[in-house]
Amino acid sequence: MNLRCARRGAAFLRDELGLTALAETRRNGQNPMIEWLPVAMVIALASAMAIGLAMVSNFLGIKRPSSEKLMPYECGVPPVGSANERHSVRFYLIAMLFILFDIEVVFLYPWSTVFHGLGWFGLWEMAVFIAILVLGYIYAWKKGALEWQ
Repeated sequence: MNLRCARRGAAFLRDELGLTALAETRRNGQNPMIEWLPVAMVIALASAMAIGLAMVSNFLGIKRPSSEKLMPYECGVPPVGSANERHSVRFYLIAMLFILFDIEVVFLYPWSTVFHGLGWFGLWEMAVFIAILVLGYIYAWKKGALEWQ
């Protein structure tokens, strides 16, 4: 009895994993990877096109370098100072606070999609979340972390 159950379980597992179909294709003399040939051909064609067009553009493109063209581009404004100057720590602090608050606000979207199913518990849970977020924002504001000098 146990052996029969084990054989049925193994056969079920082979069917679920597709190993039976794999064995059938090998018995018929076909390579099971032949199904992936069109995908490989598209990837190869796309790669060849990208490399080929970049090379053709490099070889056939008109090259007229000038001091204006070789200058670094900064949003249409002529660059001022050295590119290697140090930023203030305040810049990094504001950037981290922006990322922190931005990521927390991203949690509002999935909550809004399942709001109906959460009921009152979900509403109060999000109210607490937003209250903690606002308290953190007020704390950062009072400490002067958001002041730009």
